[in-house]
Amino acid sequence: MEKTEADVLRLNDELGVTNEASTEAQRRLHDQVSQLERAKADVETERDDFSSEIARLRAHIQQLQKSSADMEVTIVQLNKQLDQDKEDISGLNIALESKQQELELVKRKHGVRSTVGSISGRTNSAPSVAGKHAVPPSTVLRASAVGPQTSSTAPSRVPSTLGRAANTRPPVSGALRRASGSNWESKTKLSNRRLSVTSTPSETDEKENASTPVPLKHPRRSMILA
Repeated sequence: MEKTEADVLRLNDELGVTNEASTEAQRRLHDQVSQLERAKADVETERDDFSSEIARLRAHIQQLQKSSADMEVTIVQLNKQLDQDKEDISGLNIALESKQQELELVKRKHGVRSTVGSISGRTNSAPSVAGKHAVPPSTVLRASAVGPQTSSTAPSRVPSTLGRAANTRPPVSGALRRASGSNWESKTKLSNRRLSVTSTPSETDEKENASTPVPLKHPRRSMILA
């Protein structure tokens, strides 16, 4: 009986120790479960945070992609506009060069016309002067001394000669290099024509004097003597 009681006590002690160990193990397991639950909650919270951050980053990436696409389109349009501007500038430069060439040609034409106009004005003034002073006073005196017939015929021939001299103008060259030569030729021709104009009335007067009978100086005396 004593053995059995001792064995029972020993078994009770062992059971008590085992119960305490199991209780400690259960407590530890409970603590571990609690820690795991807290870690799980933290992980879930972090996962949610990461998910929201990923969503935000995705939205930002989409926005950047859209802006980059818009910027690419803008860059393409700007490149096209730049090419168009370059073409416009080249066309404007060509048009400007052509207008400058036209302006130079117009200036040259106006310069040549002005010089030709001045030369023609000088040559036109020279025959008018020659027409005014073509008939010398000696020719007028001879015509008045001869009589009414010579005075009526000589002036009619002299203006015709003067009209020819005034109508025949010396040729004027359009080139500027021959301006001085043309002026000299016109002066020489005008001097020759002046000599011809002044010589024609004297020759005509001599011919008319030879053909026209000279009237008597004293007709009354001849009648009295008769």
